[in-house]
Amino acid sequence: MFSRLAVLLFALSHSADAQCQIPDPTLVFVVSTLRSHSRPSTTASVLISAGITFRASGTVRDRWNDRSRVTTTTTNGTSDSENSLKWISDLLNDWNICNWHWTRWQEGQKQHYDNGKKVREMYKPLFDEYDATKSLLRSSPMDRTLMSVASFSASLFEPNDDRVFEEGLRWQPTAIYTSLILSAGKLSPELLTAAATKAAANITQADGEIVDILQKATNISASDSPFLFFSLLDNLVTEQFANFNLPFGLDDSYMPRIQTLKDDFFVSMFSDQTVACLLAPQILDDIVNKTDSYLGQQSTKYAFVYSMHDANTFSLVSILAGYDTESPPFAATVFFEIRPNADCSGYVVKLLYRPYLDKDPQQLQITNCPDPCSYDSFKNIVKGVEKTCNFNPDAGDGCSF
Repeated sequence: MFSRLAVLLFALSHSADAQCQIPDPTLVFVVSTLRSHSRPSTTASVLISAGITFRASGTVRDRWNDRSRVTTTTTNGTSDSENSLKWISDLLNDWNICNWHWTRWQEGQKQHYDNGKKVREMYKPLFDEYDATKSLLRSSPMDRTLMSVASFSASLFEPNDDRVFEEGLRWQPTAIYTSLILSAGKLSPELLTAAATKAAANITQADGEIVDILQKATNISASDSPFLFFSLLDNLVTEQFANFNLPFGLDDSYMPRIQTLKDDFFVSMFSDQTVACLLAPQILDDIVNKTDSYLGQQSTKYAFVYSMHDANTFSLVSILAGYDTESPPFAATVFFEIRPNADCSGYVVKLLYRPYLDKDPQQLQITNCPDPCSYDSFKNIVKGVEKTCNFNPDAGDGCSF
């Protein structure tokens, strides 16, 4: 729903034997934010949404372009504010969009591709080859999530020599299905506004100086239009990552504070129990069901890749481990591993988190589950989440995959 995308992957080991001698996890979930660190955004579009019209002619980047293709929009309008006009004109000139937009798109694709390679290396026995009877790729029904998982799977399932069908092309097609449980469609505008209003109050109390500067510069009120104000913060952060000159007389010295406000806003909004309850339970329920089906020999599928959004990703680590440090950074990845326990009498679950591609995953402790966390305990925790959230597991998501 926001600019970040996520891939959730879980892979069930198919190599277990009676002695429980397996080198790889029995179950792995990977949740990865798949947007490029260099994705530019359109603060201009935020101003339009705020009701500020202006006269300008230029190309504005589509803020989703790093996960999907680049699109451009020419803006034409009228303005009662010469200041708004000058700022927009300067913004378009500073961006110099036509010269670099293809490069930025390619960087985003490369980031997804590199992430897939890292996951393949971590769990190579599970992703040595693509087999539709053993693997399943799912995505929210959005172009950007679909194209992200396509880039991710290109390296995750890079074909072995005997699977190459065109010399020099190390790629093979994979089937990708859509699923509504990976979207944020259950979040009503009223619910988001309530959560955003609370988050806006929190960040205003934390750093009212920056909030005041941005409010005066854009006429976007954090209290009256909190969700829009968050979009402004998110856009400024991505502009800085894209090496744009920041507007409003801000320089890079302000960015740590703006980044902190953006993270605090996101965390406050999506760690809200009512919001998280509309995102996490259906995904957790789906994971448990597919795990049980494989372990019970009712399914041959053991490798699953889910492409979804940052809000869904954050809701999982928030509701399971109380994670509240920051919004999912670019290409952040969450892993759920399920392996046989020490005496092979059952299975244990490990939750790992890698915020950045150049860092090693770190373990997160699942709340109310001692380490190692048994799979039976994990299932009970999921049931507790479903009960707390009044989740109806029989409602389904309209998809049998």
